[in-house]
Amino acid sequence: MVVAEILANQLVVILNKIDMLPAEKRKKILDKVIKELRKTFARTKFGEDLPFACISAHPQDGAAPLGADDLINVIKNTLAIPQRDPSGPFMFAFDHAFAIKGQGTVLTGTVLSGAVKPQMGIVVPQLGEAGKGKKVRSLQMFRQPVQEAIQGDRVAMCVAALDAKELERGIVLGEKFPVPMLDAAVCVVDKISYFKSVVNTKSKFHVTLGHQTVMATAHFFCPFPGSSSSSSAPGARKETAPKAKTETKGYPGSKGPTLAMGLELVEAKQVANELRLLSELFTRG
Repeated sequence: MVVAEILANQLVVILNKIDMLPAEKRKKILDKVIKELRKTFARTKFGEDLPFACISAHPQDGAAPLGADDLINVIKNTLAIPQRDPSGPFMFAFDHAFAIKGQGTVLTGTVLSGAVKPQMGIVVPQLGEAGKGKKVRSLQMFRQPVQEAIQGDRVAMCVAALDAKELERGIVLGEKFPVPMLDAAVCVVDKISYFKSVVNTKSKFHVTLGHQTVMATAHFFCPFPGSSSSSSAPGARKETAPKAKTETKGYPGSKGPTLAMGLELVEAKQVANELRLLSELFTRG
């Protein structure tokens, strides 16, 4: 659920193995389960009206699949097929790496953007200088050789002169589109309802791009609901934001400002002070 809340914009809930329920009570039990699940999803960005499908692909008694047609119809009528664009900069997230003697290292993962072909030049940023100047030797999809993989494809990519022992998960980029290396960045963030801890300035968080994760120290321009007022950056003048008249959308039970609201609620002087502090972070980095 946490992963879906962060990464997914479309969701279908599938209740599997329904053949294990007594046939005479199956509908009543499923209706009750779905009703309870809708209450849970009502507290998420998906809402309570998201689609459900009940299925059993291989019933224990050897009968025909249950609910297969319903699942197909739900998927066809609900989920939008993403448009794949092979023209963008190549970015590939790999989740496995293993060596094949005499061939090189095979990276398996998903093409996040652009396209890749054999003999294409690539870069593995996490290896630094050692990750530059690499070339794709061959590609396979579903154990079949292919001459191209585009955005959205799951592919295995064989790369020569790459040590599999140094890799586990990470990002591969096209040689023509190197990723900039940053010591600090300004971004818009949101706190999901499942994260119950207090979010304060100078807190440390894991920041992930694809399968690449680093530890970062966060400096917030304005407080999240429930954050400590003493967590403001040094030198920042304390401001009291106007109280929200209604419950803040996306934060059940919260009355405080969200980050999206924050820059409208705090005064320009406080924002300028935070930007000055951030500039100092860049300079020190």
